[in-house]
Amino acid sequence: MSDSIPKVSIVIPHWNNVEILSECLKSIGSTIYTDFEVIVVDNASTDNSVQYVKSNFPDVKLIENDRNDGYAGGCNIGADLAQGKYLVFLNNDTIQNPNWISSLLSTIKSNSQIAAVQPKILNYFDRKIFDYAGGSGGHMDVYCFPLARGRLFTHQENDEGQYDNKEKCFWSSGTCFMVRKKLFFEAGGFDNSFFAHMEEIDLCWRLKNRGYIIMVEPKSTVYHVGGGTLDSSSPFKTQLNFRNNLYMLFKNLPVISLLSVIPIRLFLDGIAALTFLRSLKGIKHLLAIFKAHIAFYCEIPRLISKRRNTKQSKCLTGKIKDSILIEAQKAIEKNAKLLSSFIAFEEQKNVDSYVHGIRTKAIKKFEKEGFPTKKMESWKYTSLKKTLNYDYKLFPTATEALEFKDIKDFLIDDIESYKIIFVDGKYCSHLSDTTHEGMDICTLSAALSQSKYELIVENYFNKIAHDDGITSLNTAFSNEGASSADQTDSRIAPAPGSSLPPQTVAIPATIMAPTSTTTTPP
Repeated sequence: MSDSIPKVSIVIPHWNNVEILSECLKSIGSTIYTDFEVIVVDNASTDNSVQYVKSNFPDVKLIENDRNDGYAGGCNIGADLAQGKYLVFLNNDTIQNPNWISSLLSTIKSNSQIAAVQPKILNYFDRKIFDYAGGSGGHMDVYCFPLARGRLFTHQENDEGQYDNKEKCFWSSGTCFMVRKKLFFEAGGFDNSFFAHMEEIDLCWRLKNRGYIIMVEPKSTVYHVGGGTLDSSSPFKTQLNFRNNLYMLFKNLPVISLLSVIPIRLFLDGIAALTFLRSLKGIKHLLAIFKAHIAFYCEIPRLISKRRNTKQSKCLTGKIKDSILIEAQKAIEKNAKLLSSFIAFEEQKNVDSYVHGIRTKAIKKFEKEGFPTKKMESWKYTSLKKTLNYDYKLFPTATEALEFKDIKDFLIDDIESYKIIFVDGKYCSHLSDTTHEGMDICTLSAALSQSKYELIVENYFNKIAHDDGITSLNTAFSNEGASSADQTDSRIAPAPGSSLPPQTVAIPATIMAPTSTTTTPP
């Protein structure tokens, strides 16, 4: 084993469902990297998993556990017997792209402070969307609710390259991640009391508390089936998630944060329990949350001991300052109001027009994506409070009447041969002067309704804006601007043979008059 090609140990905890495990092992066989070992820890499967692995994958190191120790316990057993310098913890219901190990290894070796790194994790059944349990790097909100780039609650984003940047994050998904074996054991490995769910976040948090970095490497890709051990509708899964989250907070939060966050989380858990009652099987999940809290209270003496062995720090990297619960609720309410407003507006328009198609597409995209969140790269450092607090309307409830004296200071006397004045995105005809020899001046709203401008609209309308939910909606419903026909300008002339007036060009609108009235879309 050389430093340039270090040995990698792939540890796969397994319990039943040999068909899924078989596909995973076959996929690993296509891995380009050569120096690795595969360790399967069978947690007392009741099907023929053990015999199948022995017969069909003789090179795999098979550990036959006499009980089900869960993900945490199974991984710890596998790590104890691993010979590699680097450990990869991998779910049995995954397949991988051939370079998955090479890309992860390249990243973790690039900086000695990087303790762990995860790949981009996509959905096995629809490989264009992010996986529910993985995404592209895990983060944490102000109340320590975990989230991942590509997935927020039950909403899974399409993978359109928006998270293809290598970056620091708060935690790596247990679906698949690589960690330095030395640091894994120094941090104490996985906490066996977790059994399953959030043990990887707890481990990454402890590594961060020790001053190390967690990364995501999107060049490495893994596809995840999900729900192989516990279905999302399982009350036991609900119990583990709520219990383990409290365990994790108690162990890792600084004292001041602990005293403020834990009471809030207990309160929010109570609200979640009541919310479950809306469903037919809600009583089982309510009882699951109750059991989670009882287990937490009973475990506090041992958690105090574990806390003493864990160095706490603020660990700000990958931490989001806002609450994803509050932002999500605001976004849902604003989404509904804004969409109904835009749809009502568009119903008044020509459904056969080119612009109507753009607007319909924008509405559908916004319905799917909603308002941006801070997990989106372009909005990561932008406050969304004003955006979500704004009362969106198509038409303002009040307008401020402006006179020429209010805008004359913004004009240069005897130079402007024509003036196009917009106030709050609305064309002001009484302040505008569009009379000029050789020019045809009209507003965008007028151009959109006249057939002679169809070619210009199709060539230039909504061609520059980014294709995300709020941006596409905003630009698609732009209702003002200006176009001109200049007999001397042929830089943007229409194609020969077009039905448009000769030398008709598009020019951007210029806001000439500020106002105190808030701008309203479109």
